[in-house]
Amino acid sequence: MDKKKVLHLITGFGVGGAEKALANNLPYLDGFNHIICSLSGDGPIGRVLREQGFTTYCLGNGKAFSPRAIRDFRRIVKKEKPDVLVTYLIHADMFGRVFGRLFGIRKIACFLRSALDDPKYKKFFLLEKATSFLVDGYLAVSETVRQTYIKKVGIRPEKIMVIPTGVDLKRFDGIDGGQARKNLGINDNTLVLSCVAQLRPEKNHLLLLEAFGELTKKRPDAMLLLAGEGPMREQIQRSIDQSNLADKVRLLGQRDDVPRILSATDIFVLLSSYEGMSNALLEAMAAGCAIVASDIPANRELIQDGTNGYLISLGDKKTIVEKLSNLAADNGLRQRMREAALSFVTQHSLESTNSIFAQALKDI
Repeated sequence: MDKKKVLHLITGFGVGGAEKALANNLPYLDGFNHIICSLSGDGPIGRVLREQGFTTYCLGNGKAFSPRAIRDFRRIVKKEKPDVLVTYLIHADMFGRVFGRLFGIRKIACFLRSALDDPKYKKFFLLEKATSFLVDGYLAVSETVRQTYIKKVGIRPEKIMVIPTGVDLKRFDGIDGGQARKNLGINDNTLVLSCVAQLRPEKNHLLLLEAFGELTKKRPDAMLLLAGEGPMREQIQRSIDQSNLADKVRLLGQRDDVPRILSATDIFVLLSSYEGMSNALLEAMAAGCAIVASDIPANRELIQDGTNGYLISLGDKKTIVEKLSNLAADNGLRQRMREAALSFVTQHSLESTNSIFAQALKDI
């Protein structure tokens, strides 16, 4: 019996959460034939997918929604004859459901990764509601995302199922934290905090810098590693300089060695205003970090407050500093959180989450 052919359409092949998750998931979905198509051009994840042996396409010479992109997509659909189209990220979602239907793809699914809990996305929710009849099924990375689309868009509960975010636990096997610190030029006795996130307003890096500045008054040996890129880089750098933290905060940029950075970390901090399900938190757990995170619905699905991390109300700098100080002063507490995190994260192995994903693809 021929394998079901799945065409994955994503907005681009850059290094974002959705793109990395796609590259992580597909090798575990070997019961299907996969074709991956970028709406806006090539990038690092496209190269990773090709190295994994998958066929990739880029539409319209990198210009989304152009006449050429539409023609290219029609040609690909005619050539590949996919049984299912799965779309990722807003632009691909809209493009795929409209032109997928127009060009005769029988089943269309939309993979939802963000709760989009921000007034600026109101227009998107209206557009989603107006076009949802074109989608056969929705796949949400968390119950938080599922409930958001049920309540704000009006998707029928039976039409949307949860496919939890998975983490490649094997990437964290055998990493020596001491050696990782040595490679980063960090002493063994330094208290290391880190955050892995795009440098965007909703990640609240400026609040993190304020809290870290307060922590350094008690722990002058502390260091903060910020991995990621984004539009706020210059503003974050100015804040570092104005706060006289240049010798204690490192802007690492986009990194492909995140497991090593996390293995060198004592405390991982993520103060996002909203998330779908944070891959960064899962990777921090896989590395055995103590965690301080914002108290938002998606994070509550991963963090049991006081057990495998602390949850802090949005914007509560005083409590952030307090919890960081507690963790900094108590190696035993950090070790207990480390053990709890390592135990919890096994539920999110790629093997576990992709068994759910595979069943969903069969059922669509």
